[in-house]
Amino acid sequence: MKAWQNPRFTPAISGAALKLGRMMSGTLKNAAIEVGCRLDLTLTG
Repeated sequence: MKAWQNPRFTPAISGAALKLGRMMSGTLKNAAIEVGCRLDLTLTG
């Protein structure tokens, strides 16, 4: 029986995946906002 097929491990794995996904999307959002701000400054400044 593999670890990810064990029902006891599944919540931990999916929880970690969710956390990682949130972190990644948060980082991407921040990066996009930062790039957008820099573009605004470049275009307007």
